[in-house]
Amino acid sequence: MASLLSMLCSMTPFLVMGFVFVLLIIRSILVAQRTVAARGILLRVSSTALGRVGAGQSRREQRMVTIDVEIDGQDPFEIDTVALIPLRFVDDVLPGATVAITIDPKNPRTVQVTGPGVALPAFNLAPAPMRTT
Repeated sequence: MASLLSMLCSMTPFLVMGFVFVLLIIRSILVAQRTVAARGILLRVSSTALGRVGAGQSRREQRMVTIDVEIDGQDPFEIDTVALIPLRFVDDVLPGATVAITIDPKNPRTVQVTGPGVALPAFNLAPAPMRTT
């Protein structure tokens, strides 16, 4: 009996960490289900990051931004918020750029940049046609 109790006590930190991990996954799934896709035009972007979150490929940088948000079927609106920006897009997130975003309609200040919009160079990959004379 004592060895069983000892074993359970030694496993407690791992059980707690596993439980917290599962809760975080469930929370991220619920947040993803309630967000809507939108287009954002960056009006202002801070030049320095407030921090970084995530790990591996899902690492994101937090930046203060002012965004003109355009959701299909709604009037555009402007927000000041801290946006989460994937590290691979940080160099493209500049004032004047159009970006694909997800936004929580219940809390419009919850914004994530999900990719470049049509105004970013990433969509202009075709070489210019060659002129022949």
